Amino acid sequence: MLRWPGSFSYDGCSCRVAAWFNYALQLTPKTLRVLGRLSASVSRMKEPAPNPSLFGVLAAIQQRPGMYVGGSDADYATQLDRLDMLIQGYLIALRSHQIEDDGAAAYRAFPDYLAKRFGWSMSQGPIRAIRHATPSDREAWDLFWKLLDDYRSSPESTTAVTGHMPAG
Repeated sequence: MLRWPGSFSYDGCSCRVAAWFNYALQLTPKTLRVLGRLSASVSRMKEPAPNPSLFGVLAAIQQRPGMYVGGSDADYATQLDRLDMLIQGYLIALRSHQIEDDGAAAYRAFPDYLAKRFGWSMSQGPIRAIRHATPSDREAWDLFWKLLDDYRSSPESTTAVTGHMPAG
């Protein structure tokens, strides 16, 4: 039977002693194989992700906003503020570390797309402009994702990345 290392007291402090050598002697071959596979999985996780993309991050946020921007499902004001800050932080990090991201390049032209399409002021950014144009933050949340999808499928999105209009 596998025994976990015990505790002892030193200068009045109770400390959990990791008697790892004794513990390791008790491991079965099956447990060692599982630990080996776990170690290999952790090693693979340390490899950098290929081609990071702002749009990949935004897709993950759209699927599970509470996980990435916090707040409750009913607290759209907080989620919109945090989403705006997350996007700005992501863009600043890319710039300061000189990382190229086609999604970020395309997103930087998103405010121009909205200004041209709706005539909105972009002085406070696209999320604030959308919030000012909608009666509630719930509607602003939904409209942000719809307009972002519309923009991504538009020629303006491709132009922002490549610098020229797509053929067709």
